[in-house]
Amino acid sequence: MSEQIISAAQFEERLAAICLGGAGSAFPRRSRDRHILYRSIIQMLDHARRYSEADLNDALQQWLLEIGSCLDIDHVTLRRYLIDEQYLSRDANGNAYQVNPAGSSLVEFEPAIASIDPFAVIQAAKDRVAERKRNQSLRARPIDSRAV
Repeated sequence: MSEQIISAAQFEERLAAICLGGAGSAFPRRSRDRHILYRSIIQMLDHARRYSEADLNDALQQWLLEIGSCLDIDHVTLRRYLIDEQYLSRDANGNAYQVNPAGSSLVEFEPAIASIDPFAVIQAAKDRVAERKRNQSLRARPIDSRAV
């Protein structure tokens, strides 16, 4: 049984909120948030490609550096979660991995999400945070009426 469909706006909002939560944040407990992370990972993978374990590990480590850097999780655990939730399938020999965008179908995503760049979402969110901080620091500066 599927939960309600996650819209593109919800996907972007929750991805930014989860991934900008601060260093050492625990992996989300909410199923929807975990699936948003899983989907953001596979968005960065080539769905037509069969990945070797080494290549998949490199891609997962890259995702952790660029997007999931605040999460307290390693690439091996992420790979296991992606397999358990059926976002990745592994061949019988365990030598190759293939992307399954539908995952376990516990959570459905609006089709427009396929065109979202998770890195761009995180970068835009970081830019908004930086802009807010700049604006707050400008407002917090006292005006020295004695200055020439």
